[in-house]
Amino acid sequence: MLSAEELERYARHIVLHDLGGPGQAALKAASVLVIGAGGLGAPSLMYLAAAGVGSLQVVDDDVVSLSNLQRQVIHATPDIGQRKVDSAQARITALNPNVSFTGHATRITARNAMALMASADLVLDGSDNFATRYLVSDACFFARKPLITAALGSFDGTLTTIRAHEKSPSGGFNPTYRCLFPEAPPPGTVPSCSEAGVIGALAGVMGSMMALEAIREIVGFGEGLVGRLVMMDARAMRFETLRYSRDPANPLNGDGAVMTDLSAHPDYWSAIAVPLARSSAEPIPAAWLRSSRPMFWPTSRSSGQRATQTSPDMACALRMRAGFFEGWRLPAWTTVPLPENPWDHHQPPTAVACQHPGHRCLGLIEGRTEYQGWRRLSPDPRANW
Repeated sequence: MLSAEELERYARHIVLHDLGGPGQAALKAASVLVIGAGGLGAPSLMYLAAAGVGSLQVVDDDVVSLSNLQRQVIHATPDIGQRKVDSAQARITALNPNVSFTGHATRITARNAMALMASADLVLDGSDNFATRYLVSDACFFARKPLITAALGSFDGTLTTIRAHEKSPSGGFNPTYRCLFPEAPPPGTVPSCSEAGVIGALAGVMGSMMALEAIREIVGFGEGLVGRLVMMDARAMRFETLRYSRDPANPLNGDGAVMTDLSAHPDYWSAIAVPLARSSAEPIPAAWLRSSRPMFWPTSRSSGQRATQTSPDMACALRMRAGFFEGWRLPAWTTVPLPENPWDHHQPPTAVACQHPGHRCLGLIEGRTEYQGWRRLSPDPRANW
């Protein structure tokens, strides 16, 4: 139910035939997660709050800087140095106190994405890099959440809606983000906003369009952007729409889909490894051996193949899954005491281990980066020699 104050606040919505009271009630009941409180997220958040979306969540680990203010209109000069989620909350509360706001001052990763999305009805991705866009789109697929994703160039912008977990009227799955962009551009080929620049008002236009598409998705009027990419050319003030379809070879809902979770993303596994000081004759606790977890195997430095016997060039490589090697290798051996209980006994074990002639090593998983001298390996294999 809408209060008398809400009926007056949203009067211009309520008189709309395609929205009305039921549509406004749907907005009030909705929960939207916005990735980023920057150029795209800022106007999206403000218009969603003004529209009366009942619950807004934002994920951003950055702080407000002076250069942000040219386009990130949710922040102001006195906010410089504050966390963006705090600045955004103050502005949203001042704009519409009826909106519940939750700020997550963290970076979205493959480890926390599903939890962050759990209570959301809809996700808006305003991130500024391909790695995050692929992660968010994959997570939305597995979490079964609709996604509105936009991107900015210096004088251009794009916008589309992804419902890859649902089927189209024809009976086949809707396209994924990976159908539109099968592979990310090579590193260094797409300049960042700080390198190439961006028109501030363009961010406002595309962010406002994200909010409009979110309102349309929640209320259900008109034709959505599933399978359609809106492209804006600010130089020519021209909009074009590109239709795209599901790629049967895509790894999410393709004919031979191979992705079943987010473990393909580099930040899913955060591993540290050291050789153990205890005797190699001791058995490894069975709870540490998990077939679904990464395993450390003895590997020859010279050949890169799994070693069958001890040799001077013995190292260890992290095997993520069967047939897939990350190429992580241990640096010089050191001896450290094995903690009696490095994990909280109330939590399930998160370790994997291996045993081979001459050495034993153990890896800690689940994001732990340091524990009593245990050291995290760099994801760059070259840094570990």
